[in-house]
Amino acid sequence: MSLEQLKTQLLETMPPVFVRQQVRGLTGGMIDGRTMANLDSLGLGPAGKVKMGKGKAGYIREPFVDWFIGRLTLRA
Repeated sequence: MSLEQLKTQLLETMPPVFVRQQVRGLTGGMIDGRTMANLDSLGLGPAGKVKMGKGKAGYIREPFVDWFIGRLTLRA
């Protein structure tokens, strides 16, 4: 599977908006919500971050998928 195929599949299957705690499940366990919180605090997380109230942070699908795919490397 190419990165472009993976991107297409993620865009088709992920919800339009999701909370940080769902990241682990949506990425097959490749990255955890706590890691996302750390990356966000360092300014290294994806664009399209959303927040509801004081405690729920989440992401918009398209910018998150672009960011996630950009961090992946295919190995032969």
